[in-house]
Amino acid sequence: MVVIDFETYYSKEFSLSKITTEEYIRSPQFEVIGVCVKEDDGPVEWITGSHEEVKAQLLKYDLSVVCCHNTAFDGAILNWVFDIHPRLLVDTLSMSRPIIGAKTGGMVGGSLRALSEHFGIGHKGTEIYNTLGKRREDFTPEEMERFGEYCKQDVRLTYELWKIFAPTFPLLETALINVTLKMFTEPAIVLDKPLLEKHLAEVKAKQAELLTKVGVDRSIFMSNDKFAEMLRSRGVEPPTKVSPTTGKTAYAFAKTDPGFQALLSHPNEEIQALAAARLGVKTTIEETRTQAFIDVASRGTLPAMLNYYGALNTGRFSGGGGLNVQNLPRGGVLRHSMRAPDGYAIVACDSSQVEARTLAWFAGQEDLTESFRNDEDNYSKFATQVYARPINKHDNPNERHVGKTCILGLGYGVGAAKLQGSLANGAIRVILPLEECQRIVGLYRSLYTSIPALWKQCNTAIERMYQGYDSVIGVGLQLHVNGRERSIALPNGLKLWYADMQAAQGQYGLEYTYQKRKGIRAKLYGGALTENIIQALARIIVSYQMVAISRWLENRCREEKDGRVRRIVNMVHDEVVVVVPKEEAELTKAYMMKAMKTPLNWCKGLPVSCEADIGETYGDAK
Repeated sequence: MVVIDFETYYSKEFSLSKITTEEYIRSPQFEVIGVCVKEDDGPVEWITGSHEEVKAQLLKYDLSVVCCHNTAFDGAILNWVFDIHPRLLVDTLSMSRPIIGAKTGGMVGGSLRALSEHFGIGHKGTEIYNTLGKRREDFTPEEMERFGEYCKQDVRLTYELWKIFAPTFPLLETALINVTLKMFTEPAIVLDKPLLEKHLAEVKAKQAELLTKVGVDRSIFMSNDKFAEMLRSRGVEPPTKVSPTTGKTAYAFAKTDPGFQALLSHPNEEIQALAAARLGVKTTIEETRTQAFIDVASRGTLPAMLNYYGALNTGRFSGGGGLNVQNLPRGGVLRHSMRAPDGYAIVACDSSQVEARTLAWFAGQEDLTESFRNDEDNYSKFATQVYARPINKHDNPNERHVGKTCILGLGYGVGAAKLQGSLANGAIRVILPLEECQRIVGLYRSLYTSIPALWKQCNTAIERMYQGYDSVIGVGLQLHVNGRERSIALPNGLKLWYADMQAAQGQYGLEYTYQKRKGIRAKLYGGALTENIIQALARIIVSYQMVAISRWLENRCREEKDGRVRRIVNMVHDEVVVVVPKEEAELTKAYMMKAMKTPLNWCKGLPVSCEADIGETYGDAK
């Protein structure tokens, strides 16, 4: 294994604090000042010089396995700048998240300095002099040597962190980190720049039309205070809400706020139009994201920046890199702008209702589990119970959407008010009275009694965990709760941690909280713990299926020896997206479906399923 760390040119405006990693490395301003390299237990070498000289020195090392701290950065430089493609990328930053980040609720950061101090392995140190704005040619030989010593220490610390993490870190999680990183360092998605530019023009034109229609200056809608005053001038009191974390009152102008939803359906059509204009003008995410896609298209292919173990209490990925490819609107232009290169196809395979299936199996809800095993339409089945008449996908989309929302959301103790909000703000807007939502919640709990029983089991586990006692959770799979560690052992060798648990007297007894991440505490109750566990288990299932797909694609590359691309390019929640030669698309689709319909060894009774499609664009493959 080789540990590396690049030092690069930066200035006041040209730095990773100002622009994304992708933009930084692909910029004409980018320059490698030098790189430190350490192979296994050998000495650390500082390499500097021209591009050609640095590459020649790098190629003297066996770079098949490369370890860095924040490998997305250094790995991208290896790939994009030097055309060096390691077989395996290892990242101590990623490894730290489930081990230290989750264990401490994010209170120990993932920086090299913070981790080094936490483990007492040495000090990162500081640059002896200011290198801001200095090109390689601006360094004196003495300055370059001192800069090299600074970089050498970073490599030594990274290697020491790896020695701490590696002995107990699950091998499949290491493989998952590698797959995740290569989505960014080895991108293959081509962006349709003309389509994006046309879409951006249409978005701006629509905003201008909304402003013209209401005859109000854009600045009014961009300011909460000015918008509130405009409502008052028309005899409407602005809706407000109380923050659950700070207790402060603020305007309820978010598009999901019930108060703002009421403005959109206000009896006065002028108020409706103003609220719609506010929504269309203030919500600039489509505009800014489209522009970001255009900018990337001008520089090259689309890297998918995903944060491994982005959610510390579930392990789920989170989006990054300024684009967040995790939450692109279904059927939107952005998905259709993502194209396979000429001669290639995109294959997308989506795990079907994996969380709902996992919940039914884990809770021991046998009838629901069997229904999933038979691939029945459980959304329609529950909707049929709600409406007391036959409901199906084609004839009753609104009613089925109610069933879908309930099956996917009510398994974690959600109440009537939250269900009402979810239905009102979903992809299909369904407005139901609170009383009806209360009836539906009661119906769900009476039909699927094992799931509320699981919440009670989790409540007991929380109490015992706080008191320092062990317990067991689950029916389909039993997970051990360690009361002394305040952790839950997962089947992949990692743990769910509940840092700094506290208890305080609430309205209905003791209420428990934990350190979710730095600066944020969260309530812990039966439904919340159930959700954490199910999301963690579902993440393991889909992620390890993705690793199996990645290995199969790698084997295909070795067998064919034609140098063509066969790789995973994105993961969106429970969906794996790959690029392969067009003539291999059907074969790839068949393998992906086989892999994602095969449960892991620890959940053989879990009825997993999936759907897959092929297209020239990501939008077509949906």
